[in-house]
Amino acid sequence: MTTGLPPLEYSDCFLDSPSFRETIALYEQELESNTKVVKNLVKECDNMIQKTEEFSRVQQSFGHALSQFHFKTIGTEQTEDEQRISTSLQSFSRLLLSIEDYRHNMLNAIRVRLLKTLQQFRIEHMKKTLEEKKRFDDASKKYYAFLDNFLSTKPPKRKDGNPGVVDVPENDQFEREKAQFRQISFDYVCHLQDVHAQKHFELVEPIIGYITDISTFLHQAYEEVCSLRPQIEGAQFKVQLLRETHESEQEKAYHLKAQVIEEGQHGMVHHPEYVKQGLVMILDKRRGIAGHHWQKYFCQFRKEEKRKMVKFLCNQKSPATPTDEWMEVKDCVRAKAEEIERRFCFELKCSLKGAEYKIILQGIGQEDRTSWLQVMEGREPVYSSLRALETGRINAVGYKFVEKCINTIEERGLEEEGLYRRPGVLAKANKLMKEVSDSNAVENMDFSDEIEWDTKTLASSVKAYFAKYLGEPVLTFERHYNFINAAKINDTDEKCKSIQILIRELPKPNYDILSLLIPHLRNIADLSSVNLMKASNLGVCFGPTLMRPEHETVASIVDIRYQNIIVEFMISHVDELFPGAREDRPYPRTKGMKTTSKLSRSEPSIRNRRPPPAAPVKISAANFAKRSQEQRAQSMIGSASSSSSVLPIVSNKDIPPPPVSQRQSVALTPPAYSTSGQDRNILHESGQFDHLESKKPVPTQRQTSVQRIAPQPPPTATKPHSQSSPPEPPPSEAKPSILSRRSPPSPPVKPSTGRRAKALFDCEAEDELELSFREDEIFINVVESEEPDWLQATNSSGKRGLVPANYIEWLT
Repeated sequence: MTTGLPPLEYSDCFLDSPSFRETIALYEQELESNTKVVKNLVKECDNMIQKTEEFSRVQQSFGHALSQFHFKTIGTEQTEDEQRISTSLQSFSRLLLSIEDYRHNMLNAIRVRLLKTLQQFRIEHMKKTLEEKKRFDDASKKYYAFLDNFLSTKPPKRKDGNPGVVDVPENDQFEREKAQFRQISFDYVCHLQDVHAQKHFELVEPIIGYITDISTFLHQAYEEVCSLRPQIEGAQFKVQLLRETHESEQEKAYHLKAQVIEEGQHGMVHHPEYVKQGLVMILDKRRGIAGHHWQKYFCQFRKEEKRKMVKFLCNQKSPATPTDEWMEVKDCVRAKAEEIERRFCFELKCSLKGAEYKIILQGIGQEDRTSWLQVMEGREPVYSSLRALETGRINAVGYKFVEKCINTIEERGLEEEGLYRRPGVLAKANKLMKEVSDSNAVENMDFSDEIEWDTKTLASSVKAYFAKYLGEPVLTFERHYNFINAAKINDTDEKCKSIQILIRELPKPNYDILSLLIPHLRNIADLSSVNLMKASNLGVCFGPTLMRPEHETVASIVDIRYQNIIVEFMISHVDELFPGAREDRPYPRTKGMKTTSKLSRSEPSIRNRRPPPAAPVKISAANFAKRSQEQRAQSMIGSASSSSSVLPIVSNKDIPPPPVSQRQSVALTPPAYSTSGQDRNILHESGQFDHLESKKPVPTQRQTSVQRIAPQPPPTATKPHSQSSPPEPPPSEAKPSILSRRSPPSPPVKPSTGRRAKALFDCEAEDELELSFREDEIFINVVESEEPDWLQATNSSGKRGLVPANYIEWLT
């Protein structure tokens, strides 16, 4: 702990004692130390101001450079997100420049309040102290020199010889010198006390002002940033969206690149404006040229209504007959090999301004020539196709299918999270696509079983119909770029008017199915707080589905964002674009309106059922639901020892496996059509299992180590107390629906010894003890396991684990 300075007493000036001199020396040392500190502060403050001004100039240069930064996006116009990001850069530039203005004001205040104050204190007080010290030292030296001289002088004698003090002039001078020295001592002591007292506020006050200036600057900068906070967060969100869009477009661009490379090798590179274009060689027969002269040209071909037009872009300094104007193609024929000395040649008869020309061209290879002949409808046979034939069209059957799916989805409620975003069972959706062209199959489709036909699968089927089944999108190839241009309109009213005109120009089947789908999507968007599917999310799901160009290019990948905007705009403005469409349809149910679902019905446990002794009879899918209800009713009123009748079964091959979520929930609510392994053993021992056609059961969830129960040996087949007569089989001429297809009967599920088996469906493991496998994969050494309805098997890789018993068939 440091000790303070001893006080300087004015009375000590009379004594001028050694302790008084030591105290003055301590005060002088402290002032000298303070002088060095203040001098260093002035130096560092000046350096800090210079460096800060230099940083401010660099920051201002950066802000000006940022204001001159502009994006050039791919495409004709910027999207709304890109415009906001570009605008945000200008705002960030203004923010930086405003902050630097505040910094400049802060530096001016620091220069006046801190730097000049410290310099003034050092000059006025520190230097004055040195002057006062010098004055005190000179006075002290003069006084003590006079004192020595005065004391060394002999006293004068009185004239009368009497003793006593003699008045001499030296005495008066001594008194004056002593008084003057004491006065200077008083002044010096007072000055030292003043300086030491003033330094506490003269030095600390500018430091406080400096801190205040900095805090004011920081607060002003913070206020500027806070005022721009919504724009900063909005730009950050838009940048994240653009990053995700870029990743999606990049993946599609890589796929397109590979596709273009493959098509380019076969001469099938497409262009949205031209049917075909590429490099060709043209025979030049101008006069004055000896022999034949071949020149390279770039040829573009397109069709305008019923006219076939061709243009040759010359890359030679002296063009021949070919021109850069569009010429009408009259005829195209393969050149005879015996007449032309070169290979891969064909002839064109063209007309330009009333004059006809005959042009001989050479393709870049046989495939290139064949492609030219094909697009120009030449006489050369066409061996390659430019586009795969797609026959799916919007018709009454397809409309009925989409309407049935949408009605089922809305009847169940639209609160399911991720509707149309989360995929369903792809195999089931593909199976429905095969049935869409059959009007009877669509009419007989029954989606009442929520376990078999879950909402996500129906939603995936609707998307698959628009994306895969239809050869042309709903908004048509012809109007694709018109819709893209409409999406780029900034004015909402004008955009709505343009889109409405384009929608009315659609063919009637397209308009009808669009007026069915868009109000349905709007109903989903209205419940986005529950299902998390806003209009923008639905636009991402259905943008590429309802719109796509005829030929995919890099520009079309960039335009995907506009496809999403079009669908989102339709959903948001459904009442303006499709007036009355929502009024014609009942409002979808919500969870509060739904009655008890199938999953919540109390049904007797399947594991406790026993089959009747009567032989089971095959039942068609048309009477499937009715007969199942009758059998369940019989089982409910039967005796305590009897069980329900055997349920009808369809082939495992015709019905795809259930999704993972169903496999996980089956332990809590087993489906009404599943049969436990114990029951299957009973059927097998009674000789009735081989006559059954079983609907593919759902594998029950494996029990945990706490819930696991040791398997019981199958009971012997005994005759039940009650029997039920088998129902009459349906007529064989009735057309089966998609649920009534049958396959040969399945063998018993659990063998007693290791056997070979084959997978019926694809399955992804959900636990490290399970095996993942693909359809038709072979398993060996298949035996029973401790898990109900699960088997132990070894796959082709030698890994052993659990597989669901109803996902395999045994190999003999």
